[in-house]
Amino acid sequence: MKRHIRFQWVGVCLLAGVLVAASPLAASGEEASERNSHRDVDELGSLKNLSNTPTDSREPLVAVSGNHVYVVWLEQSADEGTAARVLFRVSHNGGKSFSGSRALSPAGGEPNSVSLLAHESQVYVVWNDAADDDGLLFRASQDHGSSFGPVRELSEPGGGGRPVLAASGNHVYIAWSHGTGDESGEVHFRASHDKGKSFGPLQILNENNETGPVVIAAQGRNVYLAWSDEFGDDLPSVRFRRSTNKGDTFEPIQRLSLARSRSSHPRLAVRNDDVFVTWSECEFPDPNQCEILLLRSTNEGATFRPPVNLSENPGLSLAPEIAVEHDHVYVTWMDKTPGNGDVFFRKSDDRGRSFEPVLNLSNNPEESIEPLISAEDDFVRVVWQDLTVPGTFESDIRYRASDDEGDSFAPTLDLSDNPGDSRSPQLATSQDGEEVYFVWQDEELGQFDIFFRRGEAD
Repeated sequence: MKRHIRFQWVGVCLLAGVLVAASPLAASGEEASERNSHRDVDELGSLKNLSNTPTDSREPLVAVSGNHVYVVWLEQSADEGTAARVLFRVSHNGGKSFSGSRALSPAGGEPNSVSLLAHESQVYVVWNDAADDDGLLFRASQDHGSSFGPVRELSEPGGGGRPVLAASGNHVYIAWSHGTGDESGEVHFRASHDKGKSFGPLQILNENNETGPVVIAAQGRNVYLAWSDEFGDDLPSVRFRRSTNKGDTFEPIQRLSLARSRSSHPRLAVRNDDVFVTWSECEFPDPNQCEILLLRSTNEGATFRPPVNLSENPGLSLAPEIAVEHDHVYVTWMDKTPGNGDVFFRKSDDRGRSFEPVLNLSNNPEESIEPLISAEDDFVRVVWQDLTVPGTFESDIRYRASDDEGDSFAPTLDLSDNPGDSRSPQLATSQDGEEVYFVWQDEELGQFDIFFRRGEAD
């Protein structure tokens, strides 16, 4: 049933009090099953253990550029349980075989919160180092990961959040949240205009406000950032800021979320002049009624149209992820409306003007969490973690794929397919959508290892 919500709108250049329904409403049961396909989209290769060490490995990430596949992760210390190294492996044949592991972090460090980006022939890796009081360290490769330049320190020590990366042409951008006190923080930003060989001065994009994770996107000369923070009313709100001159300067902050609500988990997607921002918006003071909202700009983020409610249900809708390809906008999230956590999906075929009904992709009695999405050409893939035995640590990595722009999805496939604890899935897709690469951390062998699996469209 559609739930009407009254909020005061306080965004820049937007109509007050407007919340648009992304009709038609949710589809479930027989109606949703009509969008299921009975054939597999991808042929999956065998599992590869990329870490294969006696100590735990965690936080894997995967990226792809052309036929080159990159995987980075954190390896735990055997003594204290803290991360000891940032490790990296590369494949130059589409994930069929990999080089040996390379340590990117300096000896004696305690790395955490690693991020990875592949752009043309460049590979960028950035992380915090607790041994340096959470200073930010960075390395770049100019030759598809065959070699890396020196470690560069990008921030002074102290209170760094997870860094994020974006690139356009020769320009690479890094943003992160920086704690300045018990209840305050700043959004920090640095830009390089020579493929990561040097960086410009630090810019602070907000000041003395509680700041959550930052997201970033870049296209042409434009750089876009979004984050959630807290101002005087102590309610987290989604903020947005853009640069139109390669990060040299930034326009004023726009507040995108609704007043008197709690906003979290913003995500960005950019294609041509269109900028999309989605997040989870929870009613105040009821934290159990949260919706997935989407904003669309058609003028490169200068102004935004009124927000669209994608979830439109009385349950808890959280953690949206977004992908944009051609005129199609795809959004997935975790939704508690069925009683357990399921992975929901909606698509637009007209650049976000209207949306098809909701599809429940997981649709099982288990708890499905942490959905991620990729879209390239006609292919759309969503991966998530299923808690297979409630109250235990047993979980599987599952995914569904579409080769018709999200009109229908193949049956759910179990990527991990073992009795251990499989978690933290990530995926990357080749530019033509024909190949997909998955990584996750898996406890099948008694400690967490980094597992990899490759899929190729039939």
